[in-house]
Amino acid sequence: MNQTATSALGSLLERDPANPKLVGEVADDLFRDASYREAAELLCSVPAEIRSLPEIRVRVARSALARGRFHEAISEYEALRSEGVQASWLEHDRAHALFCIRDSDAAMKLVSEALERFGESTDLLVLKARIHMATDELEKAIACVEAALTRDPGNPTTLGVKSIAMLDSNRLADARADAVAALSRDANQHEALVTVATIFRWEGELESAERLHERILRRYPASGRTLFGSGEIALARADFARAEELLSAAARIMPRHVGTLHALAWAQLLQGNLDAAELSYRRAREAERNFGDSHGGLALVATLRGDEEQAEQHLSIALRLDPTAITAMLAKALLESARGDTGRAERMFAAILAKAGIPGGPSLKLIAQRLSSAYASRRKD
Repeated sequence: MNQTATSALGSLLERDPANPKLVGEVADDLFRDASYREAAELLCSVPAEIRSLPEIRVRVARSALARGRFHEAISEYEALRSEGVQASWLEHDRAHALFCIRDSDAAMKLVSEALERFGESTDLLVLKARIHMATDELEKAIACVEAALTRDPGNPTTLGVKSIAMLDSNRLADARADAVAALSRDANQHEALVTVATIFRWEGELESAERLHERILRRYPASGRTLFGSGEIALARADFARAEELLSAAARIMPRHVGTLHALAWAQLLQGNLDAAELSYRRAREAERNFGDSHGGLALVATLRGDEEQAEQHLSIALRLDPTAITAMLAKALLESARGDTGRAERMFAAILAKAGIPGGPSLKLIAQRLSSAYASRRKD
């Protein structure tokens, strides 16, 4: 609905504020325009007898969900369910809210029960795919979106979610194609925009990525992947304070996303804040115990503190898990330098800098150079 039609509906609503059909239509139009705060204000302003109707309370719950007030949304959905409202969409929205508070197990249980009870629906299958993606079950996620696409081949949300699954599976050509298909149907499809921005960033087109990030965050301010991407760009440009700000915001939304926690740790390390960096690496280790770079990061922090014994302990675990872990390689190079084997240290640094061709490589090159300089300065002190 265009702005003229919205204004016309709003004028009608002013004359007839007790018309639940009009209230619902105006709220739905505001939702489509991502004007969630305005929708919430509208729904709160209607007479109490209208506000208490199930069809209005559903929209109140959805406005809470869209604004990140997940517990409020869950409470409203559960009240509706206890009063006898039964529908696939209600179970979907309840599960979505649980997923947003990172209770993936409960969300998956609700989705599975709803699929069994109500049968397959595109929305439920796509939500199931999102949950699988959050738990790194990418093949299961892809199977869910493929099933959804057999039901509704051109659904832009399904195509957008599939593009993220393909991106995370490193199938960039497929990711790009799915994102383009989604955006041809819905120019504001969130996941598709994130996919395109990520590919821009990986291909070194940072200005294009930044412009797209700004557009995404205007419409989806809680887009964790977008905040992460913006933080990575700030890191690559040596704006470490801004990088920490953005990556901290991303980590609040995605507290178990290891890549975000590692990027945050780099930003903190490069500002000399070893305590904060250590905390970020510990959070990353708790999220994924067998990721070598988290143990390597702790080795790096210990090395920069001059605690070689602690550094060796963390390094041993890191290299056992992943002999190519970047943080472990950096820590080892710095330790070799400290012990006087500068030739070996320089060869290790060269190997690290050679990885500048991988996604995030420019940041890696800068990090290696900065940490080497910082370590040299500490040794002199």
